[in-house]
Amino acid sequence: MNFKSKKGESHLEVIFSFALFIFVLGFMIYYLVPLREQTVPDVLIDMVKEGLEEQATIKIQEITLIGDTEQATIKDFSGNIIARWNEEKNWWDIKREIPEGGAICPNQIKINRFEDCPYKCTKFDKHSDLPQTPPPNKLHVRDEYNDRLNWDEAGQNFYVERKDEGNKKKTLKEYTIYYYLEDIMEGYNSEGLNIGECFALDSYNNSISAFTKVYSEEKIKALQDQIDDPEIGPEKFKEEIFNFPKTSNFLVTLAEKELLKTAEIPEKTVVKAKEFLVEVLVFEDETEEGLKEVLRKDLAKLSIQVW
Repeated sequence: MNFKSKKGESHLEVIFSFALFIFVLGFMIYYLVPLREQTVPDVLIDMVKEGLEEQATIKIQEITLIGDTEQATIKDFSGNIIARWNEEKNWWDIKREIPEGGAICPNQIKINRFEDCPYKCTKFDKHSDLPQTPPPNKLHVRDEYNDRLNWDEAGQNFYVERKDEGNKKKTLKEYTIYYYLEDIMEGYNSEGLNIGECFALDSYNNSISAFTKVYSEEKIKALQDQIDDPEIGPEKFKEEIFNFPKTSNFLVTLAEKELLKTAEIPEKTVVKAKEFLVEVLVFEDETEEGLKEVLRKDLAKLSIQVW
């Protein structure tokens, strides 16, 4: 019998077992020790962040439409194209003059001069994810330059304003529809369009719906109103609304504005802070009608301090 060979195999098994032990030990140290090292302030910050995501965000449905404006055409009554839109010239490329019997502008409008058929808006099929009749103050449209556009809808069609972009002569136009899935959201009403001036394109692309949550300064301010309400107060607010311990406090700053705090920070107090980059809604001043106009989504710094 070859005892030397068996003894060598035994040594290899020991070495292999030891290496496996070291690997498992290293794995546990790498992944499990950081969990044990999470401090109480870290947990408190997580609790505030979760409370904000639940109480101070607005859910938005986003749909993107992409269309080539140079697919807009004017046709004669036989269906022949006599002019095609030229984005560089911001006017029609005339293939041939309007025949004696006239030509067709959108919605079967008869024209005898090209000047009577300006390109003011684009006609799309209404996206299946949009409600049949979207509330005007819960929906707005922006282009790729973040400019607000007027819009309208009728039946199964959705209409978007075409702005004269000046030097922005992109033929492919990108429009993003923002639909606010919140009853309390106050936006602005579109001024509407003359849908008879809207051109249908030969083809276009639209995205599937994307759902995002964005922070609302207005909703954070509403939370502060609850803290300041004598019937609620900071203690009840922390415990019942944010599920936060009564013995601790927090301060929330968004875009360098203090918006939410449960108490003043005492002197010589150790404060733990953490910053996050979040998407927010940007508002402008109140309109004459008293509504706040939603401008756009933007990125802002959210700071949470606990003590």
